[in-house]
Amino acid sequence: MRFIMGPKFLLYFALLLIINTLSAQTQICFDSCFTTGSIRVDFVLAGDHESTEIYLDEIRYEPFWGGPHQNMIDPFEYGEYKFEIKREIDGKLIFSRGFCTLYEEWQTTAEAESIRRAFDQVILFPTPKDPFLLEIFGRDGQNQFQVEYELHIDPDDPYIKKGLTREFSFEKL
Repeated sequence: MRFIMGPKFLLYFALLLIINTLSAQTQICFDSCFTTGSIRVDFVLAGDHESTEIYLDEIRYEPFWGGPHQNMIDPFEYGEYKFEIKREIDGKLIFSRGFCTLYEEWQTTAEAESIRRAFDQVILFPTPKDPFLLEIFGRDGQNQFQVEYELHIDPDDPYIKKGLTREFSFEKL
């Protein structure tokens, strides 16, 4: 049996080479843009059936990022909300994710027409190496994303809390 390098093999090989190159570029972006830690932003979504306000609760640095090191930009934009992380030095988008909340479901209830409520929300993302802009978007009446909140964050800011939110005790069984 003789191995023949026909057009199908060359096409397959070229495709593998392209995929490998794109994967390596994504990995390089993670290594050049982020540390091994993560940032947790706790905020509050408040309002009624017609309006929404966003209030910052706290920012916390956590020592580990457990998420992906590839596909840092969400291509699908699923969810009623999304957030984006952009480097301040050049405005380059380096991370984005879409999300849904219990708050948005509550907004559709009869209760939301008569009272205002607030719901806690958390977003987590890898820690950028440089100062960055966090933007939180919500969908408008035409289902398009609009910026609802912006925050400039320097990862070296001494006011960012360090460590995990709680220490849990345990017993050996």
